[in-house]
Amino acid sequence: MDAVEKNEKRRLERFELNIPALIAISELNQQVKENSYTYLLTRDLSGIGVFFHTKYPLLTKTEVRIDLIIELRRSSNSSSSGFALMEATGKVVRSETAGMAVNFENHKISPIGKA
Repeated sequence: MDAVEKNEKRRLERFELNIPALIAISELNQQVKENSYTYLLTRDLSGIGVFFHTKYPLLTKTEVRIDLIIELRRSSNSSSSGFALMEATGKVVRSETAGMAVNFENHKISPIGKA
């Protein structure tokens, strides 16, 4: 990745959101490895990736599947108007002592109900 491409990615807005996520390690064929699930908390989320808090980050290039449940609101002053499930696949691109960054390869957001 060259400097221009990196700067373009940094221009995407990041949202500081602490959202619980279900993470699964994927095999090459996108099948989830047995007993590879863990729950983590996001630090921030953007259109291309997410950073997770963890004391045990995965190795870079590890393929993962991520499920997030996002609360939807009509405005900052209103109560919840429902939830959405974000299903994503991606790769760990950075591991550090505070956690790990995952770039999305594919993602889909679907409504899952009203509060």
